[in-house]
Amino acid sequence: SQKTNKYNWMYTAVLINNQLYLTDIAKNGPITTVSKTGPTTSTPSTNSSDTTITNSKKAYYLDLLEQTRASEVQPVNDQIDGDRRQASGANYQMWDQVLNDIYGELKNQLPAPEMNDLKIKQRQWIKDRDAASQKELKEAGGGTLAYAEEARILHEMTRERCYELVTYYIK
Repeated sequence: SQKTNKYNWMYTAVLINNQLYLTDIAKNGPITTVSKTGPTTSTPSTNSSDTTITNSKKAYYLDLLEQTRASEVQPVNDQIDGDRRQASGANYQMWDQVLNDIYGELKNQLPAPEMNDLKIKQRQWIKDRDAASQKELKEAGGGTLAYAEEARILHEMTRERCYELVTYYIK
C-alpha cells in the first residue's frame, strides 16, 4: 500500500554571511505530497529556488546584530586594564544604541498589553544588569581592573539582551 501525507508549511529564512537561518514557520504555502516516489508540490513555484528568503524586520535586526558584533572594538593591549575598559566601554555604547533601536521597533510592533509586559521585564533587566556590573566592580576590589570588568559586564549583558529581544520579540 502507499501512504500519502500532505504538509502545508511556509518557512521564512534569512541569509547572513552565506549561512541560512530559519526565522519563522507558519502553516501556509504550497501543499507538498510525500510518498514512496518522493515529494511533489501541488502549486508551481515562481522562484527558481525552493527556499524563500524574505526581507523581514527580524532579518534586518539579525543582520544588524551580526554587523555590530563584527565591529566590536578590540583593546589595543588586552593586558592593560585601561585599554580593556576603553574597548568594553565603546562596545557597551554601541550595543546600547542597538538595544534602543530594537526597543523602539518593538514599541511599533507589539500590542499594548505585550509591550507593557516587556517594559516591566526590561526595567527589571536594567536593574539586574546594573547590579551585576556593580557586584563585579566591588569584587574586583577597585582600581583599573575593577572598572574594566564593570565595563565588560555592561557590554556583554547588553549584547546578550539585544539577541534575546530580536530572537523572542521581533517579527
